[in-house]
Order: sequence, then structure tokens, then C-alpha cells
Amino acid sequence: MEKTKGSAYAPHKHRELFWLLGTITLVLLGHFLLFGKQGFVEGGTADINIHDTYLIFPNVDMILLLGVFLFLIVYSVRTVGSAFKNRIANLICMAAIIGFIALLTGIHSIAQSLLLETLATALIYVQLALSFFLVFIGFKTGQHFRK
Repeated sequence: MEKTKGSAYAPHKHRELFWLLGTITLVLLGHFLLFGKQGFVEGGTADINIHDTYLIFPNVDMILLLGVFLFLIVYSVRTVGSAFKNRIANLICMAAIIGFIALLTGIHSIAQSLLLETLATALIYVQLALSFFLVFIGFKTGQHFRK
């Protein structure tokens, strides 16, 4: 078999589709392992007990958090591994970073309301680091694809 431009033996666009579907499958499998069948019930909730506080989150929020986190991890590795030369992976990684920053903003407000100042401060630093990474990916993507 002859190698194509995209990868070992699959065209570039097909390979990205496989990575995207694989990551979605990983998200759904992880959600099933964490929350079981109840995790996919419409209107279902996940209950978290922190000290004296009992937090109840809709399953949709939990699957979004898990999904964006796994997309961020998978596509950050893909982006850095391809030396920022894979435009589709870069764009998916940038979208995952923006989504994760948005979700961390909501978690930050919950942490502040529970007087967890250390966690709230750590979340601010994580958001700043992700913002710098987002700008860096955007810069490198623009640098590689000016044509």
C-alpha cells in the first residue's frame, strides 16, 4: 500500500473523522462507567456531597464536563504531537479549550459560593493557562496556514 499525504494509510480527513468518533465513544463509555444506565436517563441527576453541602447536577452537565475534558486532553496531545500542523485537530482543540474555560467559569462560581477559596483560585489559574495555550495554538495555526 502506498502512503498518502495525511497519515500512514488513511487520508487526512478520514483519519480525523475516526479520531472524532473515537473520542465521542470514549466520552459515552466513560459516562456509562461513572454513572451507569441512570446517567442516560432524561431528567436524571448526579448527586455530589461536599462536607455539609449536597449538590445536585443534571446528567447533561456531567456529560458535557466529561466530554469537553476528554476532547481537551485527546486533541491537546494530537495538536502538540503534530507540531500544530493539523488544522482540523487545532480547531477542535481550540473549541475544546473555549468550552472548558466556559465550564470552569461556572464551577468557579460554585466554588466561591461554598467558600472554597483555594479551589476558586486554582480554577482561575487553570483558566489563565488555558487562555495562553489557546492564543499559542491560534498563533501557531496561523503561522503554518497563511497560504
